[in-house]
Amino acid sequence: MASKRASKRVKREQTKLIEFLQRYAEVAISDPEMIATIQHLDLRPYDCRRIPKLNMLTMLQTLDLTMTMYSDLTCLPESLWQLAALQELTIRHSAMTNLPESLGQLTALQKMRINDCIMLPSLPESLGQLAALHTLEIIYCESLTCLPESLGLLPALHTLLVCNCRRLVYLPASLGQLAALQTLITGSELRPALAGQFNMLQELKLHGRAVACLAEFLKQPELARLGRLEIAHDGEMGRLPELLGKLVTLRELRIICFKLPCLPKTLGRLTALESVHLGGSAHLRAVPGFVCNVKGTVDVVCWNGKRKKMYNYFQSLLMMVLCMRRRYGWHPRLPDEILLEVKTAAEE
Repeated sequence: MASKRASKRVKREQTKLIEFLQRYAEVAISDPEMIATIQHLDLRPYDCRRIPKLNMLTMLQTLDLTMTMYSDLTCLPESLWQLAALQELTIRHSAMTNLPESLGQLTALQKMRINDCIMLPSLPESLGQLAALHTLEIIYCESLTCLPESLGLLPALHTLLVCNCRRLVYLPASLGQLAALQTLITGSELRPALAGQFNMLQELKLHGRAVACLAEFLKQPELARLGRLEIAHDGEMGRLPELLGKLVTLRELRIICFKLPCLPKTLGRLTALESVHLGGSAHLRAVPGFVCNVKGTVDVVCWNGKRKKMYNYFQSLLMMVLCMRRRYGWHPRLPDEILLEVKTAAEE
């Protein structure tokens, strides 16, 4: 009798899951045995109040779960954290208020994205148990106030993106323990006392308040592999640190600062640069002459109100220098700074 009841219960759960998948994932399932063969799911449970048990999806490797903020679904099923084969998890637009400690059971998870979960205040400490996790993206989680210190225990993590989480002021100090970290993109500050081992870091993008800690971060001795740097800030800020000149391996530099008055002259030491983008600043009146010696592309763009203006004088000079260099091998001696002429709307 007990085995019959268990068999009926399993069939009911299979039926519920099949109906759920057919409605919210548009998956055609003609045989219950097909459930165990599904490897990729794109779920949109927009009006669902309860997600059925998912543990029958034993081969599932990729799950993209996109909900709606108006949904009554504020928590995810416990069976989700039992998907032993899951390698990639994306959760978008969820009204969930917490992630359980059982998140750490997803030992095969390699990539996790949490986007637009505006009610989520924190992540569990069990995050540090995800030994295979190599990419973590957290975007537009406005209620997020902290990340667990266990973040530093992720041995495989090479890409960390934490952006547009306005209540997340600091990243945890344990960030410096991520020996495999290659890409860091953040709008949150790095703690001043951060002692890092960033000898593998290749790409760094600092946005908003994170720019304030740039000088402190550049004091790190282990930045020998840094090849790409982006600095973006739309408010008042002082000068960029002279320590930028120590990044001799830098190949790509993007500076988008709306109220930046000038650039440090030490940028002339960056002889490996292949691409430079200087954008956003209507206050910038001079650019170090070294940019004419950049091996690849150079963009100098000014935003003035709603109109985009090019520094025409600089671009003309740059094109002349590049043409002479490429055609005739001529390397002119350049001044420390090139003054830029910016046309006003009336002059145009």
